[in-house]
Amino acid sequence: MTVSKASSLDAPCPFWTPVVMAALIGAACGLAAATWPVSLENGQALAGRIPFVAESAWNVYLFRLWALINQLTAGLLALGFDGPSVAMIIGGLTGALSFAALSALVLALGGAGPAAVVAPVFIYLYELKGIGFSYPIDLMRTPHIFGIIGFSYVLLVLGVFGVGRRRAAWGLAGLAPAVHPTWGAFCLGMLGLGSLLDAEARSHLRRDLPPLALGLILSAASYALQRRLGGAAFAPAGPIDMGDYQLFLRAHDVHRLRFEPLALDVIFFVFTVAGLCLALVRKLLPPSGAVLGKCLLAGLGTAAALTAAAPLFPEFLPLQMLMAPRFFNLAIILAMPLFFALTTRPAAGLRENALAGLCLVAVWAAGSSDLLRGMAATAALCLSLIFIFRPDRLSSQVNPVQRLLDGLGRCCSPAAALALALFLAVEGYYEAYAIKARFHDASNDSFYALCQNRPGPLLPAAGLLYPQWNIARPVIFYPGGLDLASYFPDLLPGMRRLALSVYGQDILATSPGPRRSSLADHRALWEARSTEDWRELGRRFGFTDILVPADWRLSLPLVGSNCAQALYAVQ
Repeated sequence: MTVSKASSLDAPCPFWTPVVMAALIGAACGLAAATWPVSLENGQALAGRIPFVAESAWNVYLFRLWALINQLTAGLLALGFDGPSVAMIIGGLTGALSFAALSALVLALGGAGPAAVVAPVFIYLYELKGIGFSYPIDLMRTPHIFGIIGFSYVLLVLGVFGVGRRRAAWGLAGLAPAVHPTWGAFCLGMLGLGSLLDAEARSHLRRDLPPLALGLILSAASYALQRRLGGAAFAPAGPIDMGDYQLFLRAHDVHRLRFEPLALDVIFFVFTVAGLCLALVRKLLPPSGAVLGKCLLAGLGTAAALTAAAPLFPEFLPLQMLMAPRFFNLAIILAMPLFFALTTRPAAGLRENALAGLCLVAVWAAGSSDLLRGMAATAALCLSLIFIFRPDRLSSQVNPVQRLLDGLGRCCSPAAALALALFLAVEGYYEAYAIKARFHDASNDSFYALCQNRPGPLLPAAGLLYPQWNIARPVIFYPGGLDLASYFPDLLPGMRRLALSVYGQDILATSPGPRRSSLADHRALWEARSTEDWRELGRRFGFTDILVPADWRLSLPLVGSNCAQALYAVQ
């Protein structure tokens, strides 16, 4: 009897073909939407493209931040890839990971193979931008890839777990802290809690320990590599003042806000939780998918507990750094994979498929700012849930939609996947040249080459987006990256001193209006500052040049300019 239980829980469902096809489509979308990734700056530091500057909090952060994508970026740069090529590779990998994760989730929840290929495309076209608990949900097309990769990786782990490949899932979960430490720890806790809640899964936990241990060993090796490459950056910059840290969060941290979800966030959350609970009660999920459902509910419950605890323990630094409300984004992203799975599973009746269109239209309309559309979307979602889970659903009727899906499923063969891969490879070869032309750095822009060849660290004005991307030169301070202090509060005193002296702004002082993760405009101050004052500040903080918008006029020698930026020499 025990053997049959194990086989029911661990029997893998068809997985590789739809997931690989979805990943290939995602890679094509990611390549087409590629932009400079934030990991490029970290990779430049770890690969030795820029030197370590102990006086620069931003530079210390680049060497200190542990993430596998930073090490991958550094490896690509060390192999000789230029910045634009690395950006396109990272863009393609991000898209492939996002689509593969969503596809795996549809399969894990019992959906059909064709639906697992189509669902990621629909979710991507829907664009969840602006939606999310404390942290926006993106699949690609943004420089801020750390959260995207961490979130998508956890979704992939959950999908692999849910299709019955438990040992592979636990191995991937062990590696998750190296991909994203916060999401990785949450993933391990979620899988562990969910497995403990299921008697059958609990009996197999001992068998899952070896792959988990292997994954954790790889994570430890990745961290050891980060410490070795980072070197002196891991030395504490000074004591942590929790009072100053709380002032900084209130003034500049845009993610650790009070828990005030949007109405649309709540709609998705309620839809997912209700759908999971009803699917578990009515046994609509496959055995391994049912365990996954318990893991997800356990994770959302843990997120609720951590979110409630954060304001009660403001002095507990790990809890504040965790940003617990973002874990609720699992419910938002899971809503549509759950819908696709429930309406395309083999036992789905004509009623479910007939209502599929209504529900998709409702979800799409929910993204509109129009109040009436939002109300109609909410009503349609609720009605769809009621009809989908009616006990007298018409599963015995001939289902033309399911027949069509079965026909498409026969096309989802390795040959079809290979044909798609060849098409995307040929198409991508030609498209890569057009995409690469969007990226400008020292290899194809004379102004950036001039900036790169100058000695010493650079001081940028506020409003310039990640200047180190283009010039591969150390930046003494990045006004748009103040939130690094949320993760490394020991760097806060040095950041405050420089911001006060150079930019004339106290990063602990609150200002009217919404919180900003960057400094305010300071053009008047910089244009009024004398040459002697600039040179004194340069000697004090260690910068030799200043990069500003092209229409600014500083009392310093102009080195060069282009249509957007100008470089001034300090020393």
